[in-house]
Amino acid sequence: MDCVKVSYRTIAVKGAYVLAISLMVAASVGILQEVLLDTARPTDRLGFDFAVFHGTGLLVVEGNGAGMYHPEVLGPRIAAATGHSEITSQDYRHPPFFALFFVPFAALPFVSAYLAFLVGGASALAVAISRVGLKRASPVVGVALLSVPGLWTIQLGQMGLWVGALLLAVFLSLRSEHPFRAGLLIGLLAFKPTYAMGIGIWWLFRAKKYAAAIA
Repeated sequence: MDCVKVSYRTIAVKGAYVLAISLMVAASVGILQEVLLDTARPTDRLGFDFAVFHGTGLLVVEGNGAGMYHPEVLGPRIAAATGHSEITSQDYRHPPFFALFFVPFAALPFVSAYLAFLVGGASALAVAISRVGLKRASPVVGVALLSVPGLWTIQLGQMGLWVGALLLAVFLSLRSEHPFRAGLLIGLLAFKPTYAMGIGIWWLFRAKKYAAAIA
């Protein structure tokens, strides 16, 4: 009977994976249709978010870092780098240090930089997942990429993959009792502090006493 129970449990787990992936792919059809049929808004075009980041990196390299906060300067620089002439202005709403992360990508043409950004993010996430204790990181990364947020991350060139790796690095630092290192890593999330909410929730649930949870 134990073998039968284990077998049923295995089938249930695999079935859940298949169902989850199927739902993710089905829910993503609308996104893919917008990309393939070119019905998306200009701000939804492939790699648009990364184009903004890439443009800020270019301005820093060119010695005009302050221009990232002037849409009339950043917009034309993005248009020149991407070839999308309809981009005339664009806002950059992140702290200055965030632009430094994109300086190395500024050495590459836009398409090459975009691919390097995505591959680098997926690799960083895979390494972080493998260090959490999972024997195989590829299924988790695959599910993350096939999810609707994952496809949006790929389509727009958002920071999701890199942020996932950074958050896991924070968890690993806390688990190994290195709070100072964890604090430094959390500080990097100043470009969008809401990403750090999960850390607080995790710390809340691990509290053993109700008073500590309230605190």
